[in-house]
Amino acid sequence: MMKFINKYIALIALGAMMFTSCSKDESSEVVDDAELQAVEITFGASLNDLVNRAAQSLSKDHFNTIPDCSEAAPAVARIEYSYGGSSYQTDVAILNDGDDYFTDYSEDLKILVPNNGQVTISLDGFMVYDGDPDTTGNLIWVAPKESDGSFDGYVDQALPFDFTVEDGTKPYIEVEVLCFDRRMVNEYGYVFFDILPEVIYPLCLFVNYCDEDGRHYVADYSIDLYFGEDASGIQLYDHNESSAMATTGDYGSGQYYADPLCLVVSGPPANLGDNEPYLYMVLYPQDWDGTGDIDNSPIQGITLSWNMVKSLLNGDGTTNEYYHLLIGECEGALTGDGSDGGDTGNNDLDGDGVTNDIDQCANTPAGAVVNAVGCPDSDGDEVFDNKDLCPGTPTGTTVDEDGCPVDIGGPDCGTATWGREDLIEGFGLVLPADFTLPIRIFAEASTLDDLNEDLEIGSIQLSPVEGGVAVAINLEQGSPYEVNSFTISASINADGSNPVVISGTELNPGETVNENLILTGYTGTNLYLKVEFDICEVSVN
Repeated sequence: MMKFINKYIALIALGAMMFTSCSKDESSEVVDDAELQAVEITFGASLNDLVNRAAQSLSKDHFNTIPDCSEAAPAVARIEYSYGGSSYQTDVAILNDGDDYFTDYSEDLKILVPNNGQVTISLDGFMVYDGDPDTTGNLIWVAPKESDGSFDGYVDQALPFDFTVEDGTKPYIEVEVLCFDRRMVNEYGYVFFDILPEVIYPLCLFVNYCDEDGRHYVADYSIDLYFGEDASGIQLYDHNESSAMATTGDYGSGQYYADPLCLVVSGPPANLGDNEPYLYMVLYPQDWDGTGDIDNSPIQGITLSWNMVKSLLNGDGTTNEYYHLLIGECEGALTGDGSDGGDTGNNDLDGDGVTNDIDQCANTPAGAVVNAVGCPDSDGDEVFDNKDLCPGTPTGTTVDEDGCPVDIGGPDCGTATWGREDLIEGFGLVLPADFTLPIRIFAEASTLDDLNEDLEIGSIQLSPVEGGVAVAINLEQGSPYEVNSFTISASINADGSNPVVISGTELNPGETVNENLILTGYTGTNLYLKVEFDICEVSVN
């Protein structure tokens, strides 16, 4: 059942999505241009009671998941609108008169209209937060966008929609909103990254069922997935939804198959270590022709750490190997006589002697000799066997990302700077949201002997965090350089005073380092940033 935002106020869904209630106001403000009037708009936020609407619309399948409501009170509306060929965004306080929620007076919502004329405005975005959207505020309500024609089951009219304002009026525009539920982010019509400004990663599952004789079959199943250590976390996938169900079939003659179930997940919270569990899964085995009648009891307690998710990623960071799970009755399965009692969070799924919580190679072949993090590395060069193109390199040999020896005789080493040579002339910018810039080292800002022209060696991503900025430095695969150390200097002052300095070491091609720079008084503007590298060119034999 839906929780209501304020328990003492009953919010009833309106019969219509939007209406304009205008009355002539003889005292409407006249601006300097005598030909224009300033029309003040007020937006009302009406929370839709989806529980009642769903009960009345049983023929629609849009209500398989009803969003959960936060109990926090609305405080600020972030409004996006456009007219006259220009787009605008503003944050306006939310007020309440005991019955309705509506936007406070705001100069940003004054629209200039010609005398005896009218202006058509498009409402493009409407999101309600329980605090400042740019700091500690959480998104609690959202007006869905019409992206695929499926919102007839949720609201009477989704965004964007147009309304007209006339001179001498004070229009009141009702906007029907839904409770924001992270699980349904795509259904609201907002791009995933707009609502959840996080990097997301693929996670693909492949499940086998085995009987007491050890025979393996492809399994049919669905899953619940939570962002957290147990089922009290944020639910990302629901086993009742198609996005959380395996796809199975029969090629004929008893050749049954199952496609991997591929999901998207974020990285772990900043306060968790890479080996600590941050995803919690419940697996629901299903009967089907490929396995027959099996135990359908939900399998609880499957946890994944960031190292487990990361170990499955391929070099491009967007494709991955499968996380292979075994259920059933044979030895090593999560259930039945062969299980270890259900302690799947610390179980050793691939039987290499390294428990799942620290195993970075979750699917090593049976009998493989692995290192401390569960990965086969026969020659000890830290390039795992499945990616090592030069197995058997002597101990201590410097190798490239393919495990092959590199010529380190007389590399060209020196320093190179990203940004500007001088922090006082630093790279000033306004930081509106996550974005990525190339790392270019300049010949005139480098002491590398053979650097005769500017060279792009990677990228730097800047993201706002509370009180500062997150900096992610990536040295691209194929870069001819390795970084022995780097120093990040940042200041909010144009003269470079009071900088925050962070140093790091050993950044190799294909790796990314992440640092948070907390700047006293930082408001998202006037960031002066410089990164200096102690860098060497690497020549490959």
